[in-house]
Amino acid sequence: MLAGYSKSEEAGVNDPNGLVLLWSLAMRKKPEFTFTCQTEITSVIFHKFNPKLIIGGTYTGQILIWDTRGKTLPVMKTQPGGKFHAYPIYCLSVNGTTNSNNITSISNDGVMCTWSSANLSKANRRVELKGKKKGKGDFESSSQNSEDIGAICMATQDTESNHILIGTDDADIYQIYTHQSR
Repeated sequence: MLAGYSKSEEAGVNDPNGLVLLWSLAMRKKPEFTFTCQTEITSVIFHKFNPKLIIGGTYTGQILIWDTRGKTLPVMKTQPGGKFHAYPIYCLSVNGTTNSNNITSISNDGVMCTWSSANLSKANRRVELKGKKKGKGDFESSSQNSEDIGAICMATQDTESNHILIGTDDADIYQIYTHQSR
């Protein structure tokens, strides 16, 4: 089981702000792996095609990757400062195939980015998910009368990586097509 934590109120000054623990049924008294970072964790997932990698999203909008074969600190991370995400990342997924895959991230302000799993220095794509509703749950890109999408969860299908479902803080579900090919 994988769990992401923020710094507790009882934590010491030198304790990390973010903590990711990987629990095993074989070791019930303590986590098998402990990973840390300098900011609070808002989402964490296993890499779909490389189970040794753990991907985390943070309150400050950074994406971090830890390797279970390495140290407790991230082996890769995006730049701080909100160039790609300026708000907490609540949605993460890995899409594609074993040989060609991307990380998709969505922050609470409705910004969706795709990243190469091998390079987090620059997003491959950055899209602001704004628009107007055109029907129950569908979203149409528009600049007039647009509204923000406050994304809090996301789901993708293995067979359809172009199609993403996003759950929002206004209790709606939106269908997003990452490549407008339909």
